[in-house]
Amino acid sequence: MEQKKDRREAVRIDDYLPFEYEVLQREEYEKEIKMFPKTSSGIEQLELRYPLFCKFQYRYRIEEEISPTEQAILDLLVIINNKLDTLIRLMKKEIEVENTCLKDPAYINISGRGIMFMSKDPIPVGAFLRLRICIPLFPSFVIPALGKVVRCNKRDSSFYEIGVKFTAIHEDDREALIQYIFIKQRRFIQKCRPK
Repeated sequence: MEQKKDRREAVRIDDYLPFEYEVLQREEYEKEIKMFPKTSSGIEQLELRYPLFCKFQYRYRIEEEISPTEQAILDLLVIINNKLDTLIRLMKKEIEVENTCLKDPAYINISGRGIMFMSKDPIPVGAFLRLRICIPLFPSFVIPALGKVVRCNKRDSSFYEIGVKFTAIHEDDREALIQYIFIKQRRFIQKCRPK
């Protein structure tokens, strides 16, 4: 059973998601890692904000099939939500955006174990990060996590590829992230199927 869980966590996708990170000093990281289990997960925050929506989220998490009608409704809600986020982003162009999900999406490679992203500045291997990753389902929610840089490779003259292993992520958030990855993979496969 543990091997199946490891395989699920290792499934990766390339995507464009809004996210943010902050480099932490060792003392800050040690304080944060002790407090992390006491903080709310992204899923818990979502359930507090949208208690009636949990029915769909729960069905995604336990991998039940949802009907084509329900999927179509969810897809439309995601599109509407993305359009509203874009409108808000355009209206707030001069104002610094506080909401992670309203930040511009960036290229990432992500799994249940970690994240890879591009940075203009190098981040040394062994550095600790506080991460906030927006999952653009409907409604979108932010996964908080802590991580450690395991790779920093120069990609070209202006970017570094930063590989981060999650050191703290709530299990329900990790499961939601894995479900999101599977949803994206299913959609990609459906698009590639000959009609």
